[in-house]
Amino acid sequence: MSDVHEQQVKNLKIAVNKHCNLSGADLCKEIEKASMPVIEWLAYLRSSEATGIADILLTGIHSTVIEAAGCLCLGLARSALFGMRAEIDMLLAWLYFKDHPIEWEYVQSTGEGYKLKQELIRHLEFYVPKYKERFGLLQQCKKRTELEPYKLLSAHIHSQSVHCVPSIGALSSLVSPLSDCNQCIQIQKEVTEYLNDVLFSCYADKWASLPKSIVSDTTSRLTGKQKKVFFSL
Repeated sequence: MSDVHEQQVKNLKIAVNKHCNLSGADLCKEIEKASMPVIEWLAYLRSSEATGIADILLTGIHSTVIEAAGCLCLGLARSALFGMRAEIDMLLAWLYFKDHPIEWEYVQSTGEGYKLKQELIRHLEFYVPKYKERFGLLQQCKKRTELEPYKLLSAHIHSQSVHCVPSIGALSSLVSPLSDCNQCIQIQKEVTEYLNDVLFSCYADKWASLPKSIVSDTTSRLTGKQKKVFFSL
């Protein structure tokens, strides 16, 4: 390794260590807090809704939450966003493939047949009773600023605008400013709410067995009339 490369790596290590020491623990705490409803949902889904088909995707979702937390601890904000979009991709895929063993096996054996996001949403709207109506109501009383956080994350991943194109020079510039990492925490909150709304729209009929915090937090956004669309009072 040349002296230039050695210095680049040295500066990267210094930047990462500084970021970890100053902000790592706080960022880890905040992203765990932002992700907690998803973690609670995953525990419920594993214990009550898993079919033995595609359940590895539930493990994958939990893993990407951890991955995003680790990336932010290191200051790798852009990398954290990749994990956040994967949470959405895998959750929607699980909702479909858990009931489609032949299609799941085909994907595993050929690498083909995976479903795109819009296909998966249409499947939920067509086959899950009241899904479209319930999700529409939750969209009306959302707390998140982004209606579709997936769209924002895709813009970053595909560098779709001048605001999303990476600008990296020295290796040490991979470590993002704390302000960017804090924005990632907010994006994780929005991803969490989006996934919660998808799942609550699917499983609201089973509200008695859902985590109490999930039911309480979600229904607090609804009026009495709206609640009747989700479950009988």
